[in-house]
Amino acid sequence: MRSRYVAYATGAVEYLVRTLHSEHIERSIGEHALLAQLRLACSTYRYMGLEVRSHEERGDEAFVAFRARVFEKGRDRSFAERSRFARVDGAWRYLDGTTEPA
Repeated sequence: MRSRYVAYATGAVEYLVRTLHSEHIERSIGEHALLAQLRLACSTYRYMGLEVRSHEERGDEAFVAFRARVFEKGRDRSFAERSRFARVDGAWRYLDGTTEPA
């Protein structure tokens, strides 16, 4: 989770695609469109901090609850999420997440 947040903050969009699970909904738009979408998110928002609130691992599935401090043109766009990851060939991949009250 932390590495993906840092990737958003630093614009490492290739890493974000690599760590996205093959079944994630955004995979359906194609890699070229996904890279463009991620580049836009990285350049539009300022990523100011990450607070991991909890994490839980169950075999090849893991959950991470966090709060991300994110700003767009000075406006607070911070959010909280409970992310789900799946282990694929020994590596964790972001599968999906549920937004929670910040």
